[in-house]
Amino acid sequence: MGAAERKKARQASSKRAPPATTWKEHVPKGYALLVFGDVAMAFLWVFSNAIMRVAIDLGFPYMESSTRQLLKRASAVGLIFLFYGLSKLANGSAYNPLTVIAYFAAGITHYPLYILALRLPAQIIGAMIGTTAAVSCLPIVYKPQMTGPFLRVHRNTGAIAEGMLSFAVVFIVLLTNFRGPRSGIRKTWITSISRVYLSSLGAQYTGPAMNPANAFGWAFLKNQHKTWEHLYVYWIAPILATLAAALLVRAIVTTSKVKLKQN
Repeated sequence: MGAAERKKARQASSKRAPPATTWKEHVPKGYALLVFGDVAMAFLWVFSNAIMRVAIDLGFPYMESSTRQLLKRASAVGLIFLFYGLSKLANGSAYNPLTVIAYFAAGITHYPLYILALRLPAQIIGAMIGTTAAVSCLPIVYKPQMTGPFLRVHRNTGAIAEGMLSFAVVFIVLLTNFRGPRSGIRKTWITSISRVYLSSLGAQYTGPAMNPANAFGWAFLKNQHKTWEHLYVYWIAPILATLAAALLVRAIVTTSKVKLKQN
């Protein structure tokens, strides 16, 4: 083979298609664990919340309704603390798409956009498994007591309510993160009390969810997850509100930093 032929052979081999890559090469190990952690966190959150509510109703049948509600809210605060610890152990995995979107939009978390696109479906899958498992593990007589968020008003009113509540809780969470106490426990105390209080305010409107994955899981059981009302009230409204709250907090923090530099 002559020199010219050898040169052509080298050029042809250099133009060959690169070897096929696997998903592991596209998704680094840390991000893959984060996504799988989201599935587990969403599953545990939905499952434990549902079981806790039914357990309180069954365990204290003669307790006044208002007292049982207070006990459920106190238990919800305890669950938020528990999942704060689990999130730390799981390298930042979360059970609520609004948290993921808010932290990304506010600049707290930094990763490629495609990882955000993977985390949201992961949380939906976890929530679907959680609702199915929660309903399946109880006798049929108790299944009517297991209901998730559902629309109690007109869809426009529900969208406004869900959006305002989501805006409020995201604003409090982010502002506490940037300007709140340094202690993680104190931050969690502030945000957990705020979430439970806002949840009680929205009970007469949308449930409320303030968590699209959780709402999707329960809607999936009723075959209502494809309806316009569900998409409008439990996805579009809270996500837009979350983006607005994140951008507002980011603007507040940026303005404060500029003023400090000028002083």
